[in-house]
Amino acid sequence: MSLKSSGLKISQSTLKSGDREWTSDDKIGLDSQLVLFFGPTDRLINEDVAASLRTKFPNAILAGCSTGHVILGDDIDDQNIVATAMEFSKCSVKAASVAIHDAGESERCGQDLARDLMSDDLRLVIVLSQGLNVNGDKLINGLNSTLPSSVQIVGGLAGDGPRFEKTVVCLNDTFDSETIVAIGVYGEALQIGQGWAGGWTVFGPQRTITASDGATLKEIDGQPALDLYVKYLGDEAEALPGSALLYPLQIWDPERNCEPVVRTILSIDEEERSMTFAGDIPTGWNAQLMVGHQGSLVEGARKAFANAMDQGTDQTACGDRLNLLVSCVGRQLCMQSHTSDEVMEIHRASPQHTKMAGFYSYGEIASHGGAQSTGLLNQTMAVTHIWENI
Repeated sequence: MSLKSSGLKISQSTLKSGDREWTSDDKIGLDSQLVLFFGPTDRLINEDVAASLRTKFPNAILAGCSTGHVILGDDIDDQNIVATAMEFSKCSVKAASVAIHDAGESERCGQDLARDLMSDDLRLVIVLSQGLNVNGDKLINGLNSTLPSSVQIVGGLAGDGPRFEKTVVCLNDTFDSETIVAIGVYGEALQIGQGWAGGWTVFGPQRTITASDGATLKEIDGQPALDLYVKYLGDEAEALPGSALLYPLQIWDPERNCEPVVRTILSIDEEERSMTFAGDIPTGWNAQLMVGHQGSLVEGARKAFANAMDQGTDQTACGDRLNLLVSCVGRQLCMQSHTSDEVMEIHRASPQHTKMAGFYSYGEIASHGGAQSTGLLNQTMAVTHIWENI
């Protein structure tokens, strides 16, 4: 069989609430190798989404996860399920999955996924992880410690909007709340640009993390961590952990000259007065609360896309392009009805023939500039721009 020479082809489909049939541009179907789909938790659990996708894309790997809001084109939606099918000309695709029953297994899970996908021509790994019982830092550490540094890792932790009740991940016909899926894309023709940015502003005094255990923050400045958030949130404290998404925590190592990282709360323990985040909260690091504003968050999205495009090696390649966007649920809660502004900002700046898809997550995975030490991000817009150099 001769290789195709038209570059990446992308088709997007929408399953609207109450409908049984997908609305699609029908650009490709039988030859699709990968379909990424995102949608509301309840719909993914209660509707036979995989079976309907399998009818449309019989030969593709189907991979998806839950979210409070999906991204399609220049808009976001909290009701529909969106699927993005890809047909590569010169690249191949493989998927792996692993069950995770405890966050302490996160690093081992990353190592297992990396071993399953390992190959000399592996270029990109897209990770979709359950979002409530995983340590994203350790998961990425496991992948990084096993994969060569040339492999870029992107993706995110499945979301459930502000509810924090249940997340699901799918590979082919299996939906599960304790699954991590990784998709490998192989071939030298694959072109990848990555960028991420936040746009949040720090406020209040700098503090010190005085007691923690992995991703669980126990004390700040010798005081129970939850008490600090209750103090600052006031009446909003009754809506924890969801309300804390509006006030993420920036942390950094005072002994090293490195970029601060932002952490999002996943759960609270009122009895222990502790808080569990999506990634590690090291003892001895400094911490400072953050708050977001509409304009600065949209500017962060613009910077994220600009960073991704700065890495492009061939901006004139023909074929379709994909902007895979993974933004944080905290950004959506902060911007509310203006959330689509950050997506529109990227859409306006995108090259011709670029499709956009993505979801709002409980943690973003990106390695801006190939710096794999970045690991898990929170409260960011992460952009992965994908195309084929033919």
